[in-house]
Amino acid sequence: MGFLYRLFRKSDDGKVVLTKPGVTLVPGNMAENQLTPGMRVGWMFALPAMANGNTDFIVPYKVRIIDSCVIQQEAAMTSGVVRVYNGANAISSTMSTAAADTTMARTTTIDDAYCDIAAGGTLRITSSGGATQPKCLVLVEGILMV
Repeated sequence: MGFLYRLFRKSDDGKVVLTKPGVTLVPGNMAENQLTPGMRVGWMFALPAMANGNTDFIVPYKVRIIDSCVIQQEAAMTSGVVRVYNGANAISSTMSTAAADTTMARTTTIDDAYCDIAAGGTLRITSSGGATQPKCLVLVEGILMV
């Protein structure tokens, strides 16, 4: 992953810039330890209508989770939520699955104590609260950490 480091350089005036001249990545001055180069990565979990439970994915590289949402794919349930976890620790707020078909619910918080998942760690999607989990898509976005 050394190629990521070649994408950035520090200019003579201390700004972090892309290696392409004239393109400033971050305005102002930044210390090198304030910049973590990384590429966006994403996962889409197509959850079928099923009993409540966990859907686990072993992440092969270190990532920082920055966003998640759920998109309904069938008629509304009376209750139920989906939540993103780092193993047993909640990363996101609960996202309601008690909504009409095609409705999207986005997390309102990301817990910075648990949003970094180590290489080989478990990205878990948990459904709970309703009698069953409705058919839905759960989208999770992260940044590949180098």
